[in-house]
Amino acid sequence: MRRRGFTLLEILLALSILSIISVMIFGSFRSIVESVTATEEAMESLHHGEIVFEQLVSSMRSAAYFDSNPEAFTFLHEPGLGNPPDDMLSWVTGTMAFLPPRYPTRQGLNRIFLSIEDIDGQRGLAVSAYPHLLNPEDDQVEEIEPWMISPRVKGLRARFYDMRTEEWVDEWEDERQIPQILEITLFMEPLEERGPLREIVRRIDIPVARLSREVRRGRRAVGESTAGAEDGAGATRGEPSNRPPQQPRGPSRPPGDPR
Repeated sequence: MRRRGFTLLEILLALSILSIISVMIFGSFRSIVESVTATEEAMESLHHGEIVFEQLVSSMRSAAYFDSNPEAFTFLHEPGLGNPPDDMLSWVTGTMAFLPPRYPTRQGLNRIFLSIEDIDGQRGLAVSAYPHLLNPEDDQVEEIEPWMISPRVKGLRARFYDMRTEEWVDEWEDERQIPQILEITLFMEPLEERGPLREIVRRIDIPVARLSREVRRGRRAVGESTAGAEDGAGATRGEPSNRPPQQPRGPSRPPGDPR
């Protein structure tokens, strides 16, 4: 009987079809893996940015201010000239956010400096701090080195709501008054190489700003009342209270505020 089998041409054709199907399956699987990996990295980066912002909001909302010595609680802002923006912010706070676990003055009031710095070959969001009553010209201040908070944050920009003109401004020039509402933008590292930086924006209310505004305008005499960190920790007799001033219901907000 005549034997039947596959010819060489049929075998080559079958192998070619099998190779094409295998390449298609592998390509689809690779695309799925890359998509899942990119999504996980995006979620991790977004979560990281939210953690940094939680610390920032906690520190700013706990800003301290005592009208018996307003010069010690000035709010400083220096606009950056870099691209992305690298603004510097400084305020006095009673919170432990941003401070290392064994920082010597962790439990007291500290002046925080938040900026974009180059540390050990990495550029990112950095913080330095020292006791708020320490003279800025003291030699100890010069010895304080900033520490890295997040190398994923490549830029920082601040805008401030001017209550007089009801407009947003890019600079805060009145150091003797704490801004009541400010907008912070963090520029996060791109998900892809040479990709665009991602922006995370938050608006922050500072409770003690109302008191500093009243003192600045002369509506409240220096030493008439005191306010401090938002945590509301009570003070001993003869010491200024850390409790913020009572806020009226329905505080004024800038037009277009999403909250």
